[in-house]
Amino acid sequence: MKTVNLISAFIVTFAFLGLLTIKSTHASEVEGIDSKDHAALVKYYEAQAQEEQARLEHNQAILDEYENHSFYFGPQGLAEQSHAKANIREHEKAMNSALEKAQYHRKMVASESNQNNVNTSSNQEVAYLK
Repeated sequence: MKTVNLISAFIVTFAFLGLLTIKSTHASEVEGIDSKDHAALVKYYEAQAQEEQARLEHNQAILDEYENHSFYFGPQGLAEQSHAKANIREHEKAMNSALEKAQYHRKMVASESNQNNVNTSSNQEVAYLK
């Protein structure tokens, strides 16, 4: 019995360590886009935010219909209204997250641009001194 418990503890420990290893490996942020291509990531996240905005507006129209004409939908309408509210909250969160990521990558693009400008000007100064 002790051997079985020891073996099962051993297996569980290695399985857990394997999961930690998988979690710690770096995956690309967006499949198909290089993680260093910040301009492409800005476009991607802005497109994501626009899609979420469209979904949010669609669910807002549904919610407005349920609220303005609740008598058409009966008791089931309350559940659908609640569902529409939940969808709106989720789409707002997703949209804000995408906008934050786009803003981060926009800053990275600006930072890289500034760094390239500094490198170019220092190279020009070195060439001038020669």
